Parts: sequence; structure tokens; C-alpha cells
Amino acid sequence: MVELARVRFVVDENTLAIGKVMADLRGDTAYVGAAPIAELLPRRSADRQWIPIVAEHGWIVMTNDHRLRTRHYEATLAQRHGLRAVNMKSVGHRDAWSQLVRLTKHWQAVERHIEDHPDGPWWLSLTDRGHRVLPYQPGA
Repeated sequence: MVELARVRFVVDENTLAIGKVMADLRGDTAYVGAAPIAELLPRRSADRQWIPIVAEHGWIVMTNDHRLRTRHYEATLAQRHGLRAVNMKSVGHRDAWSQLVRLTKHWQAVERHIEDHPDGPWWLSLTDRGHRVLPYQPGA
């Protein structure tokens, strides 16, 4: 189990299978509802609750909820708090293996983006064909 001080990535509960694999294989990843972040981010936390917590701790969220970027309240919170997000667009209907393949295919780009853009807010979208940075668009 990762120590709270070493958490770098937080995986949203909509991508729990990926979160469990990453937490098992990496020393810097936790997922919603599990130690060491369970008290801060219990399962079924509303987006409005976890966005400020993740951002204020400087963690990077991994999610497949692409609407966080455009829903008014969530996108506004993300901008205000400087949320850094990696979005695996359209993977919710895929099995965990397909999700993991996409993530690992683009992992070098994820790390490079984090290094080049240490401060948020930003939204990095991973697709089958590539990756791109998109703006938060409240109410789009």
C-alpha cells in the first residue's frame, strides 16, 4: 500500500479496475475508497466533494468521466482549484484490459505532460489514436 505522502495519482471510482492495478504496481497511486485516501475520498463521493481535495493535495486524477470538463459546476471547480486530470475518453464501456492497454500506450506522453505542465488546471485526454490537451469549458 502506498503511503499518503507518496500519492501522486488518484484514480476515480469510475475506473476502479485501473486504479487497483496501478495501486498494485506503482508506489504513487491510490484509488477512491481505498487506503490511504479512503477517509478523504470515500466511495460515492460527489464530484463537487473530491475535485477540491484532489487538486489541493496536488494529485492528478485519472478518470473516464469526460463530462467533468464541461459540466458547469465541476468544470468551474476544476479551474478554480487547478485540477490536473488525465481522461481516458470512452473507455467506460471497455474491459479493464483494454483500458490498461490505452493507458500504457500513452504513459510516456502523460509523464511528459506532467513534467512540462506541473501546475493546473489542465485536462489531458487519451484516445485510441493519441492524446491532446483540452480546456475546461464550464457549461459547454
